[in-house]
Amino acid sequence: MSEKRYLSCAETAKLVREAIKKHFPGTKFSVRSDNYAGGASIHVSWALGPTTKEVEVVAKQFEGKDFDGMIDMACHYDHWLLPDGNNPDPSHAGDGGQQGDDPGYR
Repeated sequence: MSEKRYLSCAETAKLVREAIKKHFPGTKFSVRSDNYAGGASIHVSWALGPTTKEVEVVAKQFEGKDFDGMIDMACHYDHWLLPDGNNPDPSHAGDGGQQGDDPGYR
């Protein structure tokens, strides 16, 4: 069994930056992290290039917590890194049978 490790907001922002740079190589992004009482956030901005929806598909894969105000409930998400410390391709969430499992890293 592997060790459980939590990433800081800054470490997660670095992974977000790497992922969006990989998916949109011709666009210059600003990725900033912010820690505050009760949580943390990552802000991504850019001038020209992909749409907000396109960037969100990649960036939201790193989301750790969300809040649904309609039902007054917080949701937490766990993610995994490959054994070498790299993050798997965030645009591939697996399928129903795979459920995000990568057989090459069992």
